[in-house]
Amino acid sequence: MTNESGVDITRDGVVLRVHLNHPASGNALSQAGIDEFVAALDEATRSNTVRVIALTAEGRHFCTGMNLVEANTSNQERPRTGHLRRRTALGANRLVKTLIEVPLPVVSGVRGWAAGIGNMLALSSDYVVASETAKLWAPFVGRGFTPDSGTSYLLPRLVGTQRAKEMVLLSRPLLAERAEQWGLVNDIVADDAVEERVEEVVQEFARAATVSVGLAKQMLNRSHEMTLEQALDREATALEISLRTADFKEGMSSLREKRDPDYRGT
Repeated sequence: MTNESGVDITRDGVVLRVHLNHPASGNALSQAGIDEFVAALDEATRSNTVRVIALTAEGRHFCTGMNLVEANTSNQERPRTGHLRRRTALGANRLVKTLIEVPLPVVSGVRGWAAGIGNMLALSSDYVVASETAKLWAPFVGRGFTPDSGTSYLLPRLVGTQRAKEMVLLSRPLLAERAEQWGLVNDIVADDAVEERVEEVVQEFARAATVSVGLAKQMLNRSHEMTLEQALDREATALEISLRTADFKEGMSSLREKRDPDYRGT
């Protein structure tokens, strides 16, 4: 069933599936869609059964950004000073922050345009499957305004300052092949093979040691902000937690018995 917000949320066993489903707008995100997306991520964080998140989109494009028509249409009087800052904090910024911090792997399938917040949804994921038509775009400066949704934070960390400046200051779209060369996507496949490859990776994560994956994701995401001493301390804490999981015991048993591990995510 299609949701009027343009974001379909479904639970499929251990997989949380988020499907952007408003192809007429290029899957541009509305505030209602963002609210549902964030709520689903929060629920997945609290869940004891969800082990992986799949992010896909309907039609030719992954996500062309925010729905600017909706965002700038209002019958109200002039808004109070600071409304844009408040709205952004509760919208795109909250979504990107939650997506990065959710302690579960996120696998995205990107075809066509991933622009603005769409670009950040892709880059905030932990594994990106791109089609041959994928185009990653930070369009802000080229349209006369400045980056948002964490672009100035995440992009330099992923590709370095000079490449980030090329993407942001010149507003140049990054085609799939170059995005792979820059390390922004993991796989490039044909347009009609995106969902199949996403599902292969999703199932690989669904069989993984979920607690250890989540802890490792958090450590890697925060590595640029820590000193060596802080990183070593965080590793020791995470190790203490992971060694107490049932999956660690299963990992050791499978090693002794020379078989594949049967992780349960606990």
